[in-house]
This record gives sequence, structure tokens and C-alpha cells, in this order.
Amino acid sequence: MDEFGRAWMALPEETRSLLAGKYLLGLSDAELAEQYGCRPDSIRMKLTRARRQALKILREGGIGFEPA
Repeated sequence: MDEFGRAWMALPEETRSLLAGKYLLGLSDAELAEQYGCRPDSIRMKLTRARRQALKILREGGIGFEPA
């Protein structure tokens, strides 16, 4: 859990905010798009990039997580 916390804090603030909105607060793509002033399909791409960035940080941290 400590490694996850360090990885989380290594993410840029906007990336953390986007991931938290989607996965912790359960906001829809449309709700996030409204908050970020863009279209829902742009949010989907931003989420894809954010997940990839988070996974890269986790892998570099030595956690060894492999997606299914």
C-alpha cells in the first residue's frame, strides 16, 4: 500500500484528479467532460493515458503488477 501511495503522489495533480473522479467518486465520462471543459470522448482518451502513466510508475517502482 505504501508503494501505491508513493506512485499516486508521483502522478501529476490533474491525472490524480481525473482518476479519482472516475474511480473513487464514480463520475461518468459526461460529468468529467463538463468539469474539464471537453467532450466525453476526450475524457476517455485522457483516462487511457492516465491509466498508462499510473501503470508505468507502478512498474518502475518495482511492484511488478501485470494487467490481466
